[in-house]
Amino acid sequence: MADFPSALAQGMESEEYWIDPMLTSRARGGGFKGRRLQSAKKRGFTVRLNKLTPDERATLETFYDANRATTFNFAWNDSLTDVWIVAFADRDAITWRRAGPDIWDADVRLEEA
Repeated sequence: MADFPSALAQGMESEEYWIDPMLTSRARGGGFKGRRLQSAKKRGFTVRLNKLTPDERATLETFYDANRATTFNFAWNDSLTDVWIVAFADRDAITWRRAGPDIWDADVRLEEA
């Protein structure tokens, strides 16, 4: 199993959050209706990568292309001893922002597998 590139430094603005396992909606008569999608809540991560060089951006894009449809190991910056098995989020997995000439910031969305 691949490892998320450790050479890409996680920014302090990175976030960890819970993904609710329930899909909720309103029934025809207005009553609340819920359906469990998985047995337990899972973690999600928005990893902020700041000031990426062209080589670092290429590293992330290559890793994404190679691991888009699989799971991989991810060491969260809060606890580098805890490794999570994650996958890229289904939509908007990577959001790019221009930070200067040939410099980019990226938000990478990961979900616990």
